[in-house]
Amino acid sequence: MIRFEEVWKALEGRPVLAGLSFEVGEGETFVIMGPSGTGKSVTLKHIVGVHRPDRGTVTVDGVDVGGADREGLRKIRRRIGYLFQEGALINWLTVLENVALPLRELTDLPPDEIRRRALEKLALVHMEEARDRMPQVLSGGMRKRVSLARSLVMEPRIMLYDEPNAGLDPGTATEINRLILATRDRLGVTSVVVTHRLACAFTVGDRIALLEGGKIVALGAPPEFRGSTDPRVQRFLGTGQD
Repeated sequence: MIRFEEVWKALEGRPVLAGLSFEVGEGETFVIMGPSGTGKSVTLKHIVGVHRPDRGTVTVDGVDVGGADREGLRKIRRRIGYLFQEGALINWLTVLENVALPLRELTDLPPDEIRRRALEKLALVHMEEARDRMPQVLSGGMRKRVSLARSLVMEPRIMLYDEPNAGLDPGTATEINRLILATRDRLGVTSVVVTHRLACAFTVGDRIALLEGGKIVALGAPPEFRGSTDPRVQRFLGTGQD
């Protein structure tokens, strides 16, 4: 479904990715962890074509993202939902209008069908009763759930999560983790999750990768990762956030 092959990328002259290689299978939830500044978010941006490799290839659903033209990128991006770290809701639109926005901009669906689909996704994240509220009156966790509903409204095959628990208290973070699992189970999406939170990684991940120096230095299922004797993994687990 997603494949990185020897991907190298420098930004403003600074090496960020240095031969990054990994594969994510269909329906898998792949977690990327690592210290700040090691290229985790840059990796996500390669999947949607915001960044293109200096060397190497990124393939999504059989398409070479780095070599895709504008129309090819548009088609790829319609298959991908992206939950931004900050939520990125539009403050002058209601919750329902925020969730419906991709359908209004990218489809020719009639208004009644757009509303039905938006409400359906709000129900999935338990936010349908907030449909007429404005984003600025919502808590951080509620904003994150609305953002997730908007990410899902185009019924993507792939979901990307950039620090889904950032800024949330432990209880709310646990609820977001449950929603990530529910999204996988109900919709069958393939997911890539970037997180600093160990609880998130061990809860949602089928496999966990540790990114250091622009490449993966450790990879395994949660029990393998937790029990690793690799000093880099042990060091990271000792400094990670629960």
